[in-house]
Amino acid sequence: MTERQIEVRVALTDQGGGIGKVVWKINSDFISDVDPGHFYSRTRSNGGVTVGVDSMDHPGSNISHAQDGSTILVAKQLSLRSGRNVLEVIAYNRHNEVKSRPQQLTLTLVEPLPQATAPKKLYVVAVGINHYRENSIDPLRYTVSDAQALVAALRRIGRRLFEAIIPFEVTDTQATRQGIETTLKAVAAQAQPQDVFVFYLAGHGVVQKGLYHFLPYDIQSPDGDAIYRGAKYPTKSFLT
Repeated sequence: MTERQIEVRVALTDQGGGIGKVVWKINSDFISDVDPGHFYSRTRSNGGVTVGVDSMDHPGSNISHAQDGSTILVAKQLSLRSGRNVLEVIAYNRHNEVKSRPQQLTLTLVEPLPQATAPKKLYVVAVGINHYRENSIDPLRYTVSDAQALVAALRRIGRRLFEAIIPFEVTDTQATRQGIETTLKAVAAQAQPQDVFVFYLAGHGVVQKGLYHFLPYDIQSPDGDAIYRGAKYPTKSFLT
């Protein structure tokens, strides 16, 4: 079931001792008791009372009499807990000395899963460098077009998923270390926790001491072949 608030009715049948308090429990925890005795009384003093679950989830008065005069219906509004709920009802005779056998009803509350909220915005930083400031570094042919193609694809596909797509294309002379870092800071100032961020890099890179480093447009290369020989670059030139 999926409704947290429910109404449960129990039928109380006098076995000769009258009807006293009714105790309600959920998962062995006491909820409340009610004494319907002032609605119902019998002259016989011996005997007890029996309980039966009559119905649930049906509106009605709290206490009502059955036609035979020996049974009353007691309704109780209950708040279920998430998961399994074992409802237990015990009724006593008029003097609250003799109690009935416990009657149980197991209800499982299945709460709907929270709806996933789609990220509101998609931020894309696409960096592509075909030509470097250092002329001795071999130019690349498709890095700029690849970065632009990625942005176009995300625009096309993302419009069904995001309320806004904010792309930043950083190419060639714009893709200095400072230019890239400034773009990232601009995204950081705008993006919210629910947003999505894509960072794409296309260009030359080197591995030094087991770490990959992307080379920005303004990399300071000691000579034209350094990128292939694994020569040491000034650390400030890396985008790490």
